[in-house]
Amino acid sequence: LPSPSQLAMTPSLGGTGEWAAVGDSSRSPAHGFFPAVMLCQTHQLYSVASLLRSALAFCISEPDPRTRRRVLDSLDARFDPFLCEPRCVALLSQALHDESLSVRKVVVTVLGRLTHHNPS
Repeated sequence: LPSPSQLAMTPSLGGTGEWAAVGDSSRSPAHGFFPAVMLCQTHQLYSVASLLRSALAFCISEPDPRTRRRVLDSLDARFDPFLCEPRCVALLSQALHDESLSVRKVVVTVLGRLTHHNPS
């Protein structure tokens, strides 16, 4: 198992095999290193939930099936706690009636993943 000091380290993107500490000021955004952002304030969580609902509403009303599929594909497991909200589940349920089979497949995958959080 890695030590706590190793958990706070990330591999260097320069390919040199070096390690850079998370938040290390010697790494700049030009090198492609950004520290992780932690959401811990309730207003931040409400903002993410609101943006996610807006993205789903956009996705459902978008005429291009490729765009709908890309938006739904981008909803990975990080968003599952927000997607369990009844409004989001209702929007995902509407997407089950999409004309595109690929969009319906992605929606079924997302809804199946949500059953781990809320089986109903």
